[in-house]
Amino acid sequence: MILGDASMTMTCTRRRSAAAPSERAAALGTSSDEALIERIADCDQLAMRTLFARHRVVVYRWLLRLVKDNAIAEDLLSDVFLDVWRQAATFEGHSSVSTWLLAIARNKAISARRRRPDVELN
Repeated sequence: MILGDASMTMTCTRRRSAAAPSERAAALGTSSDEALIERIADCDQLAMRTLFARHRVVVYRWLLRLVKDNAIAEDLLSDVFLDVWRQAATFEGHSSVSTWLLAIARNKAISARRRRPDVELN
């Protein structure tokens, strides 16, 4: 996993879920993306790992298509999921979680393009 436990632990100041880790793990096996986002908003690292595992390939390929550079796409992928960790409580459900992730990724790619004019967006 690209995201480290230290970054997730340090930035998490929200309340922790009262459920035991084994209960959360069992529930996450069939959790919807929206349920995972709610758990992430409560600092559930297992939910974050689950969401990352579900969406990392699609988000990475989207980023790679936009920036055409493996290293930049990998860096942006980490940034996308770090933003998800930090901003999960702000997800309002106006779109699907996957659409939200791709929107974050697109914005990150556009920002990377502004910082590095040599990076072309498709």
